[in-house]
Amino acid sequence: MNYLPAPPTDNLYKFAAIAGLWFVMGVIAYFAYLAYLGHMAEKESNEYMSYMRSVMMIQDINNRIGQHNIGNATKENRPDWVPQHFTLKDELSFLSKILDTHQKATTDYEKAPHPYGEKLNDSLAVPLQATLTVLVSGYVLMVGGFLAWYKKAQSPQDELAKLEIELKKSLLAKTKAEIKQLSRSRFAPPK
Repeated sequence: MNYLPAPPTDNLYKFAAIAGLWFVMGVIAYFAYLAYLGHMAEKESNEYMSYMRSVMMIQDINNRIGQHNIGNATKENRPDWVPQHFTLKDELSFLSKILDTHQKATTDYEKAPHPYGEKLNDSLAVPLQATLTVLVSGYVLMVGGFLAWYKKAQSPQDELAKLEIELKKSLLAKTKAEIKQLSRSRFAPPK
C-alpha cells in the first residue's frame, strides 16, 4: 500500500511544482517540530527549576533537623516556610514529611528522561540559512512550476479542447442539415 502519492512524471513543470510544494510543506513541518521541541524544553526547564528548589530545600531541612538534633533549634531561628504556631516537636514531624516529599521529587526527576533540550539543540544545529534556502527554493519551484505548467501545458490543452468542441458542434450542425435535406428529398412528392 502506497502512503505517498506517486510523483507526476507526465510533465516536468507539474513535477517541479509538486516538488516545490513538498519542500515548503517540509519546512513548515520542521518549524512546527521546532515549536513543539521548544515547548517541551521549556517544560523540562520548569521541571529542572523545581528539582533544584527541592535540592535546596533538602539542604535547608537537613540543616534544621541537625539543629534539632544538637539542641540549637528555637522558634527564633525557625525558617519562614515553617508555620510559626508549631511546637518544636510538631516542627520536627513537619520537617520529616516535607523532607520525604522533596526526596521523592528529586528521585523521580533523576530517574525520568529529559531528551527535549538536547533534541532542540540538535535541531537548531541546522543553520537557519539552509532552512530558508530550502523554503525559498521550494516556493520558487512551486510557483515557477505551476505557472510554466499552466502556460505551456494546460493552456494549449484548453485551446485544443475548445477547438474540438467547436469542430464537433459544426460537424453536428452539418450532419443535422444533411439529415433534414435527406428527409425532405425522401418524402417529397414525385414530379
